[in-house]
Amino acid sequence: MENKKRWYIFVLVLLGVYFVIMFIFVLYPSMKNDEREIFLMVDQDAKWKYENQEWQDIPVTEKDSYNWQKFDIYQNNTLLGNYYLLDNDGWYIYDDDRHPVAKDGVSMLAIRTNQEYQYGAFTSEEVSESDMTYVEQVLNEHNITTRNFSTLEMFSFDLDSDGEEEKVFTVSNIFNLDFVTPPRNIFNFIFVVDDNKILPILEEVDTYDNMYDHCKAYVDYVIDTDGNGNYEIITGCGYYSNQRQCIEMYELERGSYQQVKSCRTN
Repeated sequence: MENKKRWYIFVLVLLGVYFVIMFIFVLYPSMKNDEREIFLMVDQDAKWKYENQEWQDIPVTEKDSYNWQKFDIYQNNTLLGNYYLLDNDGWYIYDDDRHPVAKDGVSMLAIRTNQEYQYGAFTSEEVSESDMTYVEQVLNEHNITTRNFSTLEMFSFDLDSDGEEEKVFTVSNIFNLDFVTPPRNIFNFIFVVDDNKILPILEEVDTYDNMYDHCKAYVDYVIDTDGNGNYEIITGCGYYSNQRQCIEMYELERGSYQQVKSCRTN
């Protein structure tokens, strides 16, 4: 009888531990995700919201979700402040007394959320000779022979909050005006190097004759929108004769970067 009682207690303890683990790792994250409310403005080209567990474009019928709403506003890798936004063929910023606040250029990230978030400030740097080995590996994997770049840069940042910085590379030859002989291919590559492993973000390769159908890619912002320690990477892409920018977002999921918001589809 005593052994049977101990067995019941053992089973109940195991069930209790199981339910605690399920709550911490499954139920609570799901509940938290359901409660996420995020509005994100990126430059003049992206107005997004997080709803129904996905990122969506904000329709024109919902302008009141950002016009005359308060946002944390970042410019030039620095917090400008918490101000009201107004979109009127361009962003205008106002303080609590509805006085205009001066902007420094047009590039801007603004976020309004009920979640803890972290903005990631970074500074681009030249690619060193040793780091060029990663660039060469990516180019060779895509049979790229030209080494005449329009963009070749990187920055270091702890994207997954593990205490060690990853390296983020941007490599492109699109809109390079110094070609003596046109190359066979044009390309955009953005990738992360984590523990010497290359994690692709953006990979675009096309023939030279299609160059002006493409845009030149860059990393625009780095931000952890939900405070989970993994930073989303927001990329931009500029067209040659059009002020429109293609703004997209990528997120680390199970060891690789997945596109969670495209400029082409909702």
